[in-house]
Amino acid sequence: MLISKTYPEIIDHDCLPSIKVFAVGEDSISAMNSVADLYEGCINYIALSSNLNELTSSKANIKMQVENNDSAINAKAEHEKLISTIKSLVKETDLAIIIADMQSTLYSNLAIEISKASIAEDNLTVGIENSAAQERNSNPNILNFEKALDAVINVNDSVIDLDQNSDEKPAVTELIAKAVNTIVYPLVYISFIAIDYADLKSLLKGSGKAVVATLKSTGISNLKGFVEKLNLKPKGALFNITTNSNFLAEDFKKLLDEIESCFDDDCKELVCLHLDDSIPKDTFNISILVSGL
Repeated sequence: MLISKTYPEIIDHDCLPSIKVFAVGEDSISAMNSVADLYEGCINYIALSSNLNELTSSKANIKMQVENNDSAINAKAEHEKLISTIKSLVKETDLAIIIADMQSTLYSNLAIEISKASIAEDNLTVGIENSAAQERNSNPNILNFEKALDAVINVNDSVIDLDQNSDEKPAVTELIAKAVNTIVYPLVYISFIAIDYADLKSLLKGSGKAVVATLKSTGISNLKGFVEKLNLKPKGALFNITTNSNFLAEDFKKLLDEIESCFDDDCKELVCLHLDDSIPKDTFNISILVSGL
């Protein structure tokens, strides 16, 4: 029987990829703070903001103030110094997750700089941004950001709770936390079926648009309807499934068959199964990352 433990108790840090989360802007830093404690010791968090108070109170390992005055005499020199520091950070990284406030020109431009620097190092580089759909379609900064990433998740229309009432819109910080958790959780948490970094990289590298969905259910019946409703034909899908330790091998095979029936034959599916006795028997908590849309 496998019971959930805290991260420091179960993680072999030498086996983890180097994961860095760049939070660009005040809203993004708030979202980062919501997951920082959960992954303490597993991820390096970098906060960038023009707001010194926001930086000081953040839980980031590295805090970088951004000059917000283009007319300042030393603005150009400070910006070049900042970009140089960012390039040195991404050189030591396997997975870079960039949470960006794309409604700000200052922060969106900086997010693009970080993503380009990370991609140049051949890191797996994933962007999570909270701009609304109509703003994304009209804002060249957002389009440039998406083009500079391996994969991008827009939390306003791409993080979906399959069991939640559609009238209840979660806070942006909650949606961003779900997106980060879905990507990172399988890499750092002990699992019955292990997903390693190479698997994740093969799934997301150059995949473009991605959707994150969450589901609490006694099965995955809602998943097939979700896939059909959105006409999803992804290149890959990552499943992180948590269930009770009474789960048996034959149950797992049945679950895999159900997942496979939801997607085309050419979709690559990776499944990470975690056993946790705090979950009621015959109940599943499922996070799904669908990529290459």
